[in-house]
Amino acid sequence: MINEHLQGRNLGDATDKLARSLMNAYMEQRANSVVSDTIGRQESLTLLPRIVQKDDELTVSFKIGESKLFVIKDLFAFYENVQESKSSVYGSNTTINHNVSNFTENGRRWIDFIGRIIKEESAFERRMIEANSYSRKAASRDGELALFGWRLDELFQMLDGTGIDYENRDGRTKVKCTLKPREQDPHISMTIRKNALSDRRTFHGITVTCRMPLLFYGTKTAYYVEGEYICRLQEEFLKRIRTLADFCSDGQLEFQVGRNNLPQFYYTLLPQLQRWISWRRMRRRLPPIFRLRRSLFSIWMPRSTT
Repeated sequence: MINEHLQGRNLGDATDKLARSLMNAYMEQRANSVVSDTIGRQESLTLLPRIVQKDDELTVSFKIGESKLFVIKDLFAFYENVQESKSSVYGSNTTINHNVSNFTENGRRWIDFIGRIIKEESAFERRMIEANSYSRKAASRDGELALFGWRLDELFQMLDGTGIDYENRDGRTKVKCTLKPREQDPHISMTIRKNALSDRRTFHGITVTCRMPLLFYGTKTAYYVEGEYICRLQEEFLKRIRTLADFCSDGQLEFQVGRNNLPQFYYTLLPQLQRWISWRRMRRRLPPIFRLRRSLFSIWMPRSTT
């Protein structure tokens, strides 16, 4: 009776679990690529990046879509969907197929950029787990990727004439604009004046105030945001001001030099920065022991400052 029952019904074969899982994955991939009511046709999908500045750091996030764009909340899941040509729902009921051929040429460039970062973050996460010191804060947030090193270098190279959306959340009010790339060294100013400890009869030293843009570092150079531009420094310029920049917090630096250390300050530090910094000399506030000539670096100092 059992043999007669099995002859009329094929209940199974020798296919193992691994083979069935593999075939199901390819069947799902094929089904995803032919869904008729899904957004995503040949080179129709746009991938739009946006730079966000927050807590003195830069991150990049992305939007996806055709006429209407949706924020990608999980870039790790997005990249997996692209690799497997899966479909996913955005918004309330918009389904998008992630087959790589559905993206524009520029979108495919950004996909490659995202993929390299995802692989780097995943490798770092695995190392953290193996070292038993894993913390979720160690990896990037799912919808934003940190920009530094080669990531920032490559993003700058990928920007075209249309620029990139930008949002600054560090100030009291959010600032939004479109940033265009530009090669330009920053304006760095330094003001020297008599310090507050000095009076008309006694001179105790000077106060030095320095202002410069907040720098974001690539591999060999650095970048900063000015107005509607993201600017890249010359490598030689960064080498000259790197030490000073490391001491600046939020682009500002103020320190005092006492009279005993003035020779070292004027004859050691200032000559190294002469070509790279704009100087403001507070002549009226400096004590009479200084005889200022045309150049701030030709300061005559008496043998005694007592």
